[in-house]
Amino acid sequence: MFGAAPTRLARQGSGRALDARRGAKLAVGCSDSDKTSHNRARLAAGATITQLTEPQDAVKDAQILYTDVWISMGQERETATRREAFAPYTVDMDLIGHAPPGVLIMHDLPAHRGEEISDEAMESPGSIVFDQAENRQHAQQALLALILGGV
Repeated sequence: MFGAAPTRLARQGSGRALDARRGAKLAVGCSDSDKTSHNRARLAAGATITQLTEPQDAVKDAQILYTDVWISMGQERETATRREAFAPYTVDMDLIGHAPPGVLIMHDLPAHRGEEISDEAMESPGSIVFDQAENRQHAQQALLALILGGV
């Protein structure tokens, strides 16, 4: 996904560790209160990360829209607060309409359809969510084979 050629990735909602590689441009759509959670962002040579509070601004030049669950294990007490804060960052067909034609949609699964991503976005022609999951499955199988001595 990242490489020597510039890539514009818009990450919506809750962020984990972000890794922008050579020449990548990463726009993070997040609420003002969530900006501090992106302090784990790592920058490699020539990469830039821009944090934007308006989701439409974050996706306007994106080649890829990437989202993840809003509430992870251990954050259950924050459910109501997080849902309210991240609701504007739902990847849905309206938000996709603000991105360039051909934008790709990613989610690392499992997804909470109707929260961080709509059914329509997940099933849209630009969605590579299930290809992403399949690739991860093959990588995990290879790792298990290596660990268990099958390779």
